[in-house]
Amino acid sequence: MIYLPMYKVVNFTIKTTLFFFVLLHLLLYVAYRYQLKDIDLSVYKAEKKPYKSDYYTILWMSSVTQSSSDKYRFNDMKMQAIYPIHVVRYFFMKHNASRPSHQISYWLVSSLSKLRHQHVKKYAIQIWLSHHLSFEEVATLYFANSYYGHDFFGLEEASKGYFNKNPNELNIYEIIMLVTLTTAPSSLDPKRHPKNLLVKMNSLITKLKRNFPLYYEGLTYLKKIDYKNSQLKLEKSYKLPKSGTLSQY
Repeated sequence: MIYLPMYKVVNFTIKTTLFFFVLLHLLLYVAYRYQLKDIDLSVYKAEKKPYKSDYYTILWMSSVTQSSSDKYRFNDMKMQAIYPIHVVRYFFMKHNASRPSHQISYWLVSSLSKLRHQHVKKYAIQIWLSHHLSFEEVATLYFANSYYGHDFFGLEEASKGYFNKNPNELNIYEIIMLVTLTTAPSSLDPKRHPKNLLVKMNSLITKLKRNFPLYYEGLTYLKKIDYKNSQLKLEKSYKLPKSGTLSQY
């Protein structure tokens, strides 16, 4: 007989928890729609011209914080949906999204919007993007609206400015450089901070070789970046970094 009151208490607790969970989700959804009511979402219309697939793979890997046991596949590179209930995790993680697609979408919203410190609105736009655009569409918008240093805005302008080529004419090392620059164009400036850029690029090459050996095993590490008279040259090294480190570059 002692189990009957306990059963009622447990049953009541479960039902009450579910009720408040559903209510919280509904309130968050209403708040999400309210945050979007005065936002012009047309600026997030996907670009019609996609870039080479290497751009998307490299961007994905550049946003990954990877442990030695993690492995990624091409099928992993997709836009993971975000829901209003994830707002709880949002406040705890302070934008440090664990999923690359969320991180890239946050960079895109920060680049395109004028909201600055209105983080809740930014998060609402991220939710909308995750349900309406593919990863390739978000990445294409990101490339088209990123700053690459030296007054180059957008991938077309940066490609012409650094290499005098169209984006789809660049080789794999030039693509790696431009994608790397989008993460920190000032501290990775190829003219002022070539060593910083070199370390980041070689680290990204390591990720590509480890995760996609069939496509990127043939990549070699970079030894030198030379940027003089607005002409940029990437010098390759056929020696592997010593002791598993890239710091000597």
